[in-house]
Amino acid sequence: MTKIILVFFSALTLISCTTISPVAPDDAPVRSWQQRQQDLANITSWEINGRIFLRTKKEGQQLNLRWVRRGDHHQIDLSGPLSIGHVRLTRDLDSVKLVADDKTYQAQDAEQLLADVIGARLPVNGLDYWIRGLPAPDAPSEQTLDFRNRLQQLRQSEWEILYQSYTRVGEQELPRVIFIKRIASFMNTAAEDIELRLAISSWTQPKKDSQPD
Repeated sequence: MTKIILVFFSALTLISCTTISPVAPDDAPVRSWQQRQQDLANITSWEINGRIFLRTKKEGQQLNLRWVRRGDHHQIDLSGPLSIGHVRLTRDLDSVKLVADDKTYQAQDAEQLLADVIGARLPVNGLDYWIRGLPAPDAPSEQTLDFRNRLQQLRQSEWEILYQSYTRVGEQELPRVIFIKRIASFMNTAAEDIELRLAISSWTQPKKDSQPD
């Protein structure tokens, strides 16, 4: 159980949708970083499919990821070659619920839920922004932009996020491959050495009134 939840969060399409382009959209118009942040912040509904490749000191893992967001409601499903087979996290403004191994865990905050269940605090809340190519607004950050004014490197809280490629989704340029690792200065007895690579195979933007399965 501990192993499965750790893999799930360390690592981080079915309705009217826009498929991603197979290559980085270098021919798209270049926007300012300020305009890009505004546009990305307005993306509050999506369906993402991809894979998470995780490395810890003990082992490496690979999981399939499906993340559906509708406004403040999130549903994240993980599956892979594990004995449990499937993990689902649902989150909204009021609560967080994690279902795994026929057991249900609830809390007000996803990171606190992880700390309570497995004894490790992982950047669950930050992923909501990082996956869009944005820094989280509630913490200081150091940012490096590429030649198209997209995030190339982000250091925030105790994490370093590297954006290795982008793809076009409608009129937006969104991350396709993200590498996340804990900053070395934060590694201590309470902070495990964790690296994860998130490879997104499809970004879709569903109708606003649609609901997750």
